[in-house]
Amino acid sequence: MLALLVVVAITATLTTSSCETRPTGTHKTAARKGSTLPSLAVLRRSLKRAVSEGQIRKVGRIVKRRPDGTVPHLIGIPKRDQLQDPEWSRIVTSAIGGVRERLGEGLVSVALRGSLAAGRAVVGTSDVDLLIVYNPSQSPPKTPKILQKLAHNLSSEARPIATKVELTPIPMEGYPMGGYPKKGRYPKEGGYPKGGGLEGEMGFRLKVGSRSVWGEQFEETLPEGSGVPPKVIISELTAAVERALRYAMYPDPNSPIDSNRALRWALKRCLRSAMEVRFPQTYTRDLLACAWGAGRGAEDRRRRELTQALLLATSPSPLEVAPTISLVKSLLSWIVDLDRAANTDDCHE
Repeated sequence: MLALLVVVAITATLTTSSCETRPTGTHKTAARKGSTLPSLAVLRRSLKRAVSEGQIRKVGRIVKRRPDGTVPHLIGIPKRDQLQDPEWSRIVTSAIGGVRERLGEGLVSVALRGSLAAGRAVVGTSDVDLLIVYNPSQSPPKTPKILQKLAHNLSSEARPIATKVELTPIPMEGYPMGGYPKKGRYPKEGGYPKGGGLEGEMGFRLKVGSRSVWGEQFEETLPEGSGVPPKVIISELTAAVERALRYAMYPDPNSPIDSNRALRWALKRCLRSAMEVRFPQTYTRDLLACAWGAGRGAEDRRRRELTQALLLATSPSPLEVAPTISLVKSLLSWIVDLDRAANTDDCHE
């Protein structure tokens, strides 16, 4: 029944979603089964239990692309502005203050992403995800490391309200003093400052996937073309996932990114990429919808792998490295085959 509901949501109504997890560990058995995948029926029961108990929940939106390839703003106007809540406001205000103190005149903009921006954050489950746009020529050296350390300190202060605070650095050269005062003036349509850094994924996030909370409002000033979701480039996907798997096998003890985090990132990337390759006319970052949508019409093995990947990616329990890597490699190989087949079909048209 759950599968039917998700498929209907993808193919007909295109309603909301994006996944978050509640760390209670209920789907631990299915998530740590080992190299032999459980049956689809067992995986579905684990998934239904995880959803019913709130370990996986829907956040955000699934949208259909416009004729020009762009998507509408994914955040929109939240029915409830949670930045008016003292607890969440304190965390965001503290983060903005810390960033301004460290970057000074180099700070261009701070944008909020995720469930908090959409007004659907849950205490003890949601994180605070901020995009930090800065001008490297006016900012301290090693700004990314400075923000990483600040995020660690802010995360400690944010608990137990938020699980963590993320500060994603976005370097942007050539930002004019005084900003871009008129809507649609950043910059001319189809052009970016040399080394601007707002092309592709970062420009897309700022245009349609976030809400400005300080400084330049890029959702208004970026050109409409920034609202086109970046296409999955298989060579880049493969390289990124393989790097994550190497990191999982040989983690750096001095890095805050451990094996579990690297593996979960790889699983999420595969889930979303599979959905994008199979349903290029839609866009979503929702893991639940990606798992079921990408598996629609696929063979039983692939549907089991996708469901297992979803449970692993959202499980709070430690992951077994070897079987998880095997699962990721199998999914990645399938995505490569899907992309090759799609490109072949395009050539024959």
